[in-house]
Amino acid sequence: MKTILTLLIAGAFCVTGRASTNAVLSGIRIVETQDQLHPPRGKLGERGPYQFRRSTWRMHTSSSFELAENREVANTVAKRHYAWIEAQLRATGI
Repeated sequence: MKTILTLLIAGAFCVTGRASTNAVLSGIRIVETQDQLHPPRGKLGERGPYQFRRSTWRMHTSSSFELAENREVANTVAKRHYAWIEAQLRATGI
């Protein structure tokens, strides 16, 4: 599955010169849950299409962790987390 994510991101780079946030998030959903609408919980309690852990969820929202299973809410939190990761990489010069 990680190969699929790599191909999705590489394809996005070829088209735009930079992977779009939506392409990356789609790849993550595919790797984590095969993009299922109602994925099972992970072994460590991860939830939703991105398999968020409670600690990551809490970094970006005060909403109930139960909402990690709601695709719309999970997408919003995933975009916030992605922006946070980008900012961390920029801060370190990457």
